[in-house]
Amino acid sequence: MRQGRQQLAEELKNRRIPAKEITLAQLLLEEMFFRCKKGMEAGADFSLRITLRRMWGDTELRLLAKGEEYNPIPAVTEVPADEAEADAYQLAILKANRQKMSYVRKNGMNIVTIKVHELDSTKRQLIYTLSGLVLGCICGLFMQAFLSADVIKVIHDSLIAPVRNVFLNALHMMMAPVTFFAIIAGITNISDAALIGKLGGRMVVVSLFMQVMFLAIFFGLILNKMGDKAKGAVECIDFVFRFAIVTLKVIVKAIPLVVFLSMASLLASTGIDSLLTFSGLFGGLAIGVAVVWTVGAMTILLFGRISPLPMTRKIIGLSPLVFTVSSSHARLPFVLKFCAEKLGIDAKLAAFSIPVGVQLNKAGNCIFFSLVTLMLMRVYDIDMSGSLFLTLWVSVCIMAIAKPPIPCGGIICIAYLFTVVGVPAEAISVILCVEPIAAMFNGVCNESANIATTFILARENHMLEEEKYFA
Repeated sequence: MRQGRQQLAEELKNRRIPAKEITLAQLLLEEMFFRCKKGMEAGADFSLRITLRRMWGDTELRLLAKGEEYNPIPAVTEVPADEAEADAYQLAILKANRQKMSYVRKNGMNIVTIKVHELDSTKRQLIYTLSGLVLGCICGLFMQAFLSADVIKVIHDSLIAPVRNVFLNALHMMMAPVTFFAIIAGITNISDAALIGKLGGRMVVVSLFMQVMFLAIFFGLILNKMGDKAKGAVECIDFVFRFAIVTLKVIVKAIPLVVFLSMASLLASTGIDSLLTFSGLFGGLAIGVAVVWTVGAMTILLFGRISPLPMTRKIIGLSPLVFTVSSSHARLPFVLKFCAEKLGIDAKLAAFSIPVGVQLNKAGNCIFFSLVTLMLMRVYDIDMSGSLFLTLWVSVCIMAIAKPPIPCGGIICIAYLFTVVGVPAEAISVILCVEPIAAMFNGVCNESANIATTFILARENHMLEEEKYFA
């Protein structure tokens, strides 16, 4: 048993599993071993076969024991047979981790599966969506090469269109509630009355073009002004907002399937030429990243009165990590460490400024939302008038900040922008294919702007170590 624990730890360490999860896996392995041995009434020669399996980023530990049927996973109602404190402690550990374990009886063997490590939900969504994108492209090109136009139309009308319409209807159903209650919840959670007054007037002015936004901000300001008297209403709104977010998380799980069907339909109808449009979009996003770096460097030079070259060089070096970690919350520890160790920014200032900036510095979102909306307006031949341009500009700025904090949350914002400019709702299915990749470019832009803003604050408040910055 001791040798098995050690080999398991070494193998998991080689797979870069966190030490905390390795320790838990060893503990669960040991407890399952002794429970199986006791429950199956095995002798001294009892043995367990251990295998490790990795799929889609998840790592699972499988325990296989041949013999009498026995499920070692404790029930919630199980109590320790002995009154010994150690037995109660061991049972409590197993109960606390029941969701990580599963049991099945197969081919005369008791098989227990323990989830050692689960991939981050954002990364999982990205992998599934990209897989759907690639498989959809392959399937679409295959359909175009071997099926007639009539057959492709039948497949689209009987399979692809119904599934896509159900998804889009569910998405549009949640668009207004999520946006409405997100803004109200955000305003009611700000306790600084002076800040509310300062921001409130500006937000109301820029939101007059959009009824949902205006009403949300208006009600949020009223509830905040009522203070403790509106505590019940605030709690109710917070619950509804959380409920809407959870519902939205369930809906977006269907995105990989919709991406697969949309890409298959798109390439079956138009061929490989449609991919050139996406390459142009990614090229625009790459240019947007370069623009953000340039503007950041100029801002540091003008307001920080210091050479921006070390900043630009170091941010470019950080960008691959930011590009691959699509969640702003998952990036936070790396960005804070980068600011303190590489740029010389005071750690306390970075700990305050960076998390706040995550909510406000959304340059990447603005660029992506603008490019996508303008691209689809051109496809559907929608003219850009002066009033529509102003409405779109205000809408993009607000949607960039109001983006739901869930995988593919930008789809909600883009769907709203499409309604503002008159792009048909079904166009959102095309954007589903590129949103996960675009989110990587958005992350680089957002973090670069956030770091530049924090750097200027540190410079103005004499909280910058120039030795580290120029190192």
